[in-house]
Amino acid sequence: MFPYGKISVIAKAESWRKEINRPIYHIQKWWATRLGSVFREVLLDVLSKGKENIVPDDFYKAHDFSDKIILDPFMGSGTTLGEALKLGAKVIGNDINPVSNFLVKQELSTISITDLDDEFNRLYNHVGKKIKELHRDSDGNQVLYYFWIQVAHYKDQEIPLFSSYIFSKDAYPKKKPKAEILCKYCWNVFEGRYDDTSVQCPLCGKKFNPQDAPVRNSKVMVGNSLIPIKRLVPNRGLFKEKMFAKVIMSENREKIYKPIDDFDKKLFKKSKKILENYSLPIPENEIREGYNTKQILAYNYTKWKDLFNDRQLVSLGILLKSIAKISDDKIRDQFLTLFSSALEYNNRFNSYKGEGTGAVRSIFSNHILKSERFYVENSVLCDFKTSGTFSSLYNSRLKSAKKYLNEPFEVVPKQFQDSSKKSKIVVSKPIHPNVVETWNEFLDGGQALLFNTDSASLKIPSGSVDAVITDPPFFDYINYSELSDFFYIWLSQILKENYKGFSKSNSADKGEVQQNDINLFTDLLGGVFAEMKRVLKPDGQLVFSFHHSRPEGWIAIRRALFYAGFEIFDVKPILDDFGSASIKFQTKSPINIDAFIYAKKMDAAQKNNVINPLKYIQGQFKNIVNDYKKENISLTPGDKFVIKASLLLRAYGSDSSDESNDTVIELLEMFLKET
Repeated sequence: MFPYGKISVIAKAESWRKEINRPIYHIQKWWATRLGSVFREVLLDVLSKGKENIVPDDFYKAHDFSDKIILDPFMGSGTTLGEALKLGAKVIGNDINPVSNFLVKQELSTISITDLDDEFNRLYNHVGKKIKELHRDSDGNQVLYYFWIQVAHYKDQEIPLFSSYIFSKDAYPKKKPKAEILCKYCWNVFEGRYDDTSVQCPLCGKKFNPQDAPVRNSKVMVGNSLIPIKRLVPNRGLFKEKMFAKVIMSENREKIYKPIDDFDKKLFKKSKKILENYSLPIPENEIREGYNTKQILAYNYTKWKDLFNDRQLVSLGILLKSIAKISDDKIRDQFLTLFSSALEYNNRFNSYKGEGTGAVRSIFSNHILKSERFYVENSVLCDFKTSGTFSSLYNSRLKSAKKYLNEPFEVVPKQFQDSSKKSKIVVSKPIHPNVVETWNEFLDGGQALLFNTDSASLKIPSGSVDAVITDPPFFDYINYSELSDFFYIWLSQILKENYKGFSKSNSADKGEVQQNDINLFTDLLGGVFAEMKRVLKPDGQLVFSFHHSRPEGWIAIRRALFYAGFEIFDVKPILDDFGSASIKFQTKSPINIDAFIYAKKMDAAQKNNVINPLKYIQGQFKNIVNDYKKENISLTPGDKFVIKASLLLRAYGSDSSDESNDTVIELLEMFLKET
């Protein structure tokens, strides 16, 4: 039996700090990045042709599949490619999104860390003083963070949109109750507790309840009435903003919270003058309407540059202008990737986590672009160890990724550690592939062939691939290109000359599989699957991860496979997420299981259906759940639905009749009700 519980133990260990335990896939944000340990085990399962792999023994051994070629038509962040290369295989990766293609190319590129250090120091010396000059207080101390609040106007009233006047507290407030409070009357900043309900400002002497603020969820208290905040959005332009506090680093390396003073206001106004008088690479692209952008468009964010305040635009513009002048294109592109990562933590949509953890929350902590009424302005280039700055990300993301290429380690949870007690061990050779762009180059010594095109039409010969392993997009979930435009519009200014995919106004493509219309999604995914059938060897396997909370998603996958001429011969529901994302906490029954669907080319003389589907599903379901229980891993109702749904697809693996399709739909709805 597949080691469901044991591989999930390893996956869970990786998931706590994915960017540390698999840094190559986290240089820059990509959505739905799967766990490398899970894909390593699936690759071992596929490449060993069903031979039982013992976890942890075989998992932590070196392997050599140098005679195999693995293809991922939806490569995203490159997880399949990286894990296959670690096993010695050659890889082909494609993504229709140019940001993904650029990102994976940078991930797999071998660059001297010494050369990167030299270029970083040059950049820092060239622009550091200019940028840091915009992030200081009147005494010359570096400001780590500025705090901003949106201000609404109703008739003659000005209403700061606070939901609490306690604006900073520890990540574990019961252990460390100290908090920072803003006086609602004089806007002084003073220390209190996270649970204070009555405080007195030491400056103006007035008492108030810091928990009692105007905003209640999506409404604001005006007099005795609650009014939806959306009704207060200005007819034109954005909500006004007010800078109300800052965190400085004192001479003795102590972080101190202070209120905003006149010097801070004058310094910020300086950024507006710089924007007016100097030429900087600030993108002017408009935000296109879509599922993931409609909310911010409703708040009058019409251009991507609206997501940044003036000081952020100046700081980022100065930095990008200097990066663009790097003469070595390979090194320049590495720093462009790092710049993209810095964009994620230096914008108006960054909320504040507080003390005791990374202070700045990513713009993509939600699966939509969510306007923040209270946001933290980071220091783009900072001397100190803070979260989300260009400097800190250089060390924690880019350099870590390059070190991982040299020594690709595996995480070892406590349960599987031997007498050496090593939590990380290196079992693979260095990842230094020859990255190429054509099939002929691939034949002539290439180890990683990367495309940026439609996966329904790849320029590789028929019958040339041993296995296709991928994570396709969902039909009604986040739209990657709508979100990747956030990076694209900055990068395209530099890359449009050398990268064909960056010559457009945005990162969208008409061949994107991800669609809200289920029929269109099925047709497009079926087209990609059909191409996978063409390029696969006769005995090759198509394996992909999938989960969905609704029957429609499973039916779409099933139809796409049958359309392309595949039959399902196995499924493996593996725990691949551990509810760490904020969006998970907001879900009634989150899904942490990914069902890996195993399919092969359909043979008319072979039938893979089981004789008694319900008995098969019940038996396999019990075995899988019990295997998770052995490792003390609990499953949500959503997880259990995914397990049953995937087993149902296996039970009717080669029956594409209308009758079987109706039966599958009925059973899916029954399983959904049960869970």
